[in-house]
Amino acid sequence: IKDGDSPKQRGDLLENLAKKLLEAQNYEVETEIRNTGMELDLLCKNKANNSKQIYVECKAYKESNKIQSDVIKNIVGIRDIEGYSEAWLIATTEFGKDAKGLKEKIESSEKSKYFTFYTPDKLFEALKNSNTLINIEIVKKKIEEKIDANKIGNTSLIITEYGYFYLLVHLEGGVEKDVFVTYANNGNIVDNEELLVKQKN
Repeated sequence: IKDGDSPKQRGDLLENLAKKLLEAQNYEVETEIRNTGMELDLLCKNKANNSKQIYVECKAYKESNKIQSDVIKNIVGIRDIEGYSEAWLIATTEFGKDAKGLKEKIESSEKSKYFTFYTPDKLFEALKNSNTLINIEIVKKKIEEKIDANKIGNTSLIITEYGYFYLLVHLEGGVEKDVFVTYANNGNIVDNEELLVKQKN
């Protein structure tokens, strides 16, 4: 998910990622649902207990655009009106000041059992725990078979329509020389030239 992607592209990529996360937790996931005049991102039913339904709102904002309190109020309202078991917010950015205060108020109340808020760090941790992503340290060990550990610079995760990838900067004399691209689910280096070209675009 890159800032240059259109809002729809970013939203679709995040919804797909959220779907994988929930399917790994034994949920059947419906997308693009209209319900009593509202459009929902994802509605998830537990396969072992169909009465347990989770409404999931995905916000794939640009990094500079923080989650505002109206997003949280909307989620609370939808959950209360529809009577869903839980409501989740999965976001690619952090919370603004008012939204953070509202989130903390919910989390410190008895309503906390009904709401889950995934900020980027929590989402990344959940994806690792569900085996959707491999731990970046394992990836670094594989790269260290090719170059010295001190030549590995910044790392980042990119989510694309072609899959999930880690980018690891290769430094030479402290300056970026090139980038290693690995599959985020197994850490193997991408050697498919056509796929690498697509990643650049």
